[in-house]
Amino acid sequence: MSSTLLALLFVTGAAQAKDPGTPTAEHLGLTPAYLQGDWCQTYIQFPKERSEENTPYRWDPDGTYATRGSEHGDMKAGYFYLYKPEGKIKLATIAGFFKVKSVKPDAFVLQVFGDMHFQRGPCK
Repeated sequence: MSSTLLALLFVTGAAQAKDPGTPTAEHLGLTPAYLQGDWCQTYIQFPKERSEENTPYRWDPDGTYATRGSEHGDMKAGYFYLYKPEGKIKLATIAGFFKVKSVKPDAFVLQVFGDMHFQRGPCK
């Protein structure tokens, strides 16, 4: 590997390093302890429309979660989630990195292609 390519890889990696002053999803309150239990992803708010979802999630203490892949499918457990810099979280079942937009005692919002709203408790 050429020294130019090595230098480029080093600079690229350094540019992606987390700024120590930037909050993580955990610092914003989206911790495993906060998430633990049943939640409902109630809807997604797009700029011009709202999509009702009512998708159940169960967040487990080991840092995994369960959800269902279709409206009438069974819950599947063991999916992982990862915290990313800049207040983002990655869910194994959904492509992309979600920015933590807000965290309240019984609700949180993740933003990627729209605002995904979650409410503590089972879906109704």
